[in-house]
Amino acid sequence: MDIELEQEIENRKRIIREAVEACIEKYQLDISEIGKENLIIHLTLSITRQMANNYISTSQSQLEQCKNLNTYYIARDLVKSLAKRFDVILHHIDYYYTAMYLANMSLLDLDFNCQFDMIDEETEEIIDETLNRIEEQLGIDLRKNVDFFNGISLHFIPALERLENDEQITENPLNDTIQLENKKEYHCAEIMNDIVQHHYHKSFTNAELCYISMHFSTAFKD
Repeated sequence: MDIELEQEIENRKRIIREAVEACIEKYQLDISEIGKENLIIHLTLSITRQMANNYISTSQSQLEQCKNLNTYYIARDLVKSLAKRFDVILHHIDYYYTAMYLANMSLLDLDFNCQFDMIDEETEEIIDETLNRIEEQLGIDLRKNVDFFNGISLHFIPALERLENDEQITENPLNDTIQLENKKEYHCAEIMNDIVQHHYHKSFTNAELCYISMHFSTAFKD
């Protein structure tokens, strides 16, 4: 990746982190550290993709229930302020994700409370097989990290939909940096990809793998 572009993305992430942390402090929100990191990553990716005209469409029907959370209007204001700051148009799906993270909720909380079967049996099996193989190959047990499991599930479901519909992402401005600086995380994404290939006889693009590996990075934070 071009050094200047890498610095732009890091600066963008720093600004988003400051905005998120200020929001959490202002409203005295109870959010886990990993939940906060997942939110920062989500907003950084959303804004970066919009600036590159590379919006990822995803189903929002299940997440619409987040409109009923008491953090929804806080999330909307945060997302709107960041969209204005970076001169991009963000979508309602970002309101829902942000409201969910700010409420310290996860995919499984939505599944339980809203009675939506967001993780089907095969998807759960793929994630379970991935965690098993990561433990076997790398000696790392990610099962104890519930926040990570929810975060990777939240990203993996729409990624799998794009794979099945032949609508995968083909560009990711973070590709080179991730593969050079996040080798362990990228290897975890490759392990998941091997299992996906076995189930669907299709493979994720390198751009998709790099986005998936960014979510693995939250699991390895000290």
